[in-house]
Amino acid sequence: DFTTQLLELMWKRIESPVEGVLESVHSSFSLLLDIYRLECSHFEDVEFPLYSFLLQRLKALSWRMKAKYLLLSSLASCFGVKKVLDDYEELPNHLFNCLATKHLCSPASHLYRTILQQHRLEYTLTQGTLSEQELAENWAQQWMEILAE
Repeated sequence: DFTTQLLELMWKRIESPVEGVLESVHSSFSLLLDIYRLECSHFEDVEFPLYSFLLQRLKALSWRMKAKYLLLSSLASCFGVKKVLDDYEELPNHLFNCLATKHLCSPASHLYRTILQQHRLEYTLTQGTLSEQELAENWAQQWMEILAE
């Protein structure tokens, strides 16, 4: 099947040392997820089996892999931060470990920025317009325990 072949091709290239390859894979991955989400929406498939498969593959990667965080940012943008954080409980700890590792700072900060933006969007959509204080309190509910460790 085409999707499987495309994913395998991207997967084989995610840690390529060639400049620009990772960014191309990330862009392709994001576009594939957008198409997949639209297809699921069209056929009213709320299970998202590809999401589960991809998340499991990403979770299996070492926390030290740059590509992991770029691809996770695409998953979070497409399927929601709450879903990704609920399904990948170790992610916040991995993310904070990345911030202390020079080559992972950029992809980790990209993912964290995506999480914050999606967090704001998700809470605004579900709870209406919230003040900055209310958004900060919602953020703190998810992240303060991790920061305290």
